[in-house]
Amino acid sequence: MTMTMTMTETLHTRTVYPYELDATSLISPEHSVRIAMAKIHKKRAVKTIFSAWHNLEEATRKLARIVTHDYPSDRDGSDILSSAILRAINAYEAASTDAIDESVLADAYMRALAEEASNLVCYEVHGIWETEKSERWEHLSFPLIDWVKKKGFERLVFSPRGVLGDEGEKKAAKLLVACQILTVRDTARLFQLTT
Repeated sequence: MTMTMTMTETLHTRTVYPYELDATSLISPEHSVRIAMAKIHKKRAVKTIFSAWHNLEEATRKLARIVTHDYPSDRDGSDILSSAILRAINAYEAASTDAIDESVLADAYMRALAEEASNLVCYEVHGIWETEKSERWEHLSFPLIDWVKKKGFERLVFSPRGVLGDEGEKKAAKLLVACQILTVRDTARLFQLTT
């Protein structure tokens, strides 16, 4: 069975895709964070950061609700959540070498987390029901975990976009991710939206 998505793209629902998963594997954001931390082998660093900055733990959990531990990254076969957490930890550690104000550390973490997560525009996501009908997830319109649970999909397919997202889309995704995982004040400060 074939489901037409747009004039140029077609999702073949009986095809097995390289990035396909059983929708029941999406348990919770906390579960996704644990899996991502295990993949990057930085559990001690993450625990240290999260114990000092509870808002960073919350931001990471919110990102996990949006992208899960299964959303593929355009980098080396990894997933976006693991890549984002690793990049955020590295940014935090790099900032700690010469930071006078400790808030610079949190800013570095948050900025890197949102920047890496913006790569989600490189993939389209389709949910497929048992009936083989499908629906496309509109990037950042709804957290992916919540969307899957609400719709009751049997499986998800992540397909690389023909165009990997231009810089404008990535900048917009970065801002939208930040708006969903950070506070208004943090988002305004990081993106210099204050006057």
